[in-house]
Amino acid sequence: DGRSLEAVRVLVVLSCCERSRSLMVDAGFFSRHDALSAEAQSLLYADGALSETQQNLRSVTSAERSAESQRVANQRKQAQRERRIDRCENSWFYGTTALQPQTWVYGGVSAKIARQKAKLEADRASAPSLQSREAALEQTIEDLKAQAQALQGAVARRRALETEAAGMFESA
Repeated sequence: DGRSLEAVRVLVVLSCCERSRSLMVDAGFFSRHDALSAEAQSLLYADGALSETQQNLRSVTSAERSAESQRVANQRKQAQRERRIDRCENSWFYGTTALQPQTWVYGGVSAKIARQKAKLEADRASAPSLQSREAALEQTIEDLKAQAQALQGAVARRRALETEAAGMFESA
């Protein structure tokens, strides 16, 4: 049968054309898959960097809380010293050495006032460094939060790329 042989030849030619067309599509398909895999590979650092950034954030947050607590304690101590000085200077009871036996050995009320004023000045002198340390740590926290957010985006992007590449691989 010449006709059936001719029909087979036409089918073979059409089949070859279909295969070459699908190969062209497949080349782009696999090129896209390779590009996705390469981009996902370039983002592998993100998991480790995110973990390290989160650890740093926890550490700096703890240090900031400590700095804030030191600053607040310093402010409380200043207020307490100011009240003591005021009480010793303005109270007839606390301002009289004869009525304050705990001050007799240490120079009297005037020496107590002088000691409290010296301590108050030391507290006031340390206050700016405590405030600047706390502010610097707060800025570091903000920077680390921004860095962590960017790294979370990179991790999410890598996972999306891996999912898409795996889906392409499964469908091929």
